[in-house]
Amino acid sequence: MKNIFFLRSEPKREIELDFVRAIAILLAVGWHFNHVASGSFVSRAILLPGAAIGWAGVDLFFVLSGFLIGRIIFCELRDKGSFDLKRFYIRRFFKLWPLLYLSLFALAVFSGEPPFQYVPQIAFHVQNYFAPSIANHLWSLAVEEHFYLIVAVLLSLFVRFRWSERVVPTSCMLAIVIAPILRAIANDIGMNPVEIQWQTQFRVDSLAAGVLLAWIAVFREQFWNRTFRFRTLFAVIAVLGSAVLFNSDKYSYFGSTIGYSVAYVTSAAFMLSVYRTRLFTSGSWPSRLVVGISMISYAMYIWHVPVAGFLARIAPRLGLQEGQLIYVGLCYSLSFLVAYLATVIIEQPSLALRDKLFPRKSNGELPAAKALTEEAPLAPATNNL
Repeated sequence: MKNIFFLRSEPKREIELDFVRAIAILLAVGWHFNHVASGSFVSRAILLPGAAIGWAGVDLFFVLSGFLIGRIIFCELRDKGSFDLKRFYIRRFFKLWPLLYLSLFALAVFSGEPPFQYVPQIAFHVQNYFAPSIANHLWSLAVEEHFYLIVAVLLSLFVRFRWSERVVPTSCMLAIVIAPILRAIANDIGMNPVEIQWQTQFRVDSLAAGVLLAWIAVFREQFWNRTFRFRTLFAVIAVLGSAVLFNSDKYSYFGSTIGYSVAYVTSAAFMLSVYRTRLFTSGSWPSRLVVGISMISYAMYIWHVPVAGFLARIAPRLGLQEGQLIYVGLCYSLSFLVAYLATVIIEQPSLALRDKLFPRKSNGELPAAKALTEEAPLAPATNNL
């Protein structure tokens, strides 16, 4: 282990994937913070991506999470010939629950709203169907947990009944095809666009795309390596997809049907365009900053909205108004501080205990990564998912 801003990090990391996660959290937070009414042209330009398409940061998280979790699962299948469902869920609980339940406790104590309006929904991961009165941004955690519940159970059945290996990519492709059809039907019957954005059955295609990439990476090594010959094409797709999203309203018919498909295709293309590019020199300040942001991203996602709510209550006493550049700066500063402290005090000790009691059965290393070890070591899945 080594320290990055006093965060305990694995000595080897896939920094490009940390970069993807850092971009995802900055976009997601920017969607809530970056709407400024004043400031210089430069500051507004810096804040524009988050203000305009920051909602797509969740899709970037979904694709990346699908890839990393899928890779961990498939590498265990590859290396052990089995999949330990119980251990998988225990490790997920150690990762997700300490910070999540701490935030629920803090909300119950300090928010002033009746806990029954949000604690049961969030505690049992159904907040995307029974929208809580506060912490609405946590809908995405429910989508992820529902998806991995389904994936893990299906893979357990896959191993037990010796199903064909084609079950996995076929299931992913079905999810990719069916989800936008369901979104279109929901639009046609007049369903609320927010419900379409939040509910699991409408959003599983983003996660399925990441899992499909993981399956290809683990079980179709030659094809996976050949895909990086088209890195420039992926970059072009990412730019064009971003342009489409910039000019789309996510609550329009296009946005809430095909728009989410564009978001995850753009996210996957972006991830593939930077993966294994050596964007950052290991140990350099840029790489340390990227890894640091990546490591606090989960805590940042959970806490940034409550922090913004706290600042909104005390802003009048400070002579500040929402939309001022200094107000946005305070939102970011306090959110980073709270996320950093939560990561150091709560999340990392929990992960250390998890890895001691329930170590991962497979290191999650891709075949291609082994071949590149001498020239450019790639970490196993050290992203603590």
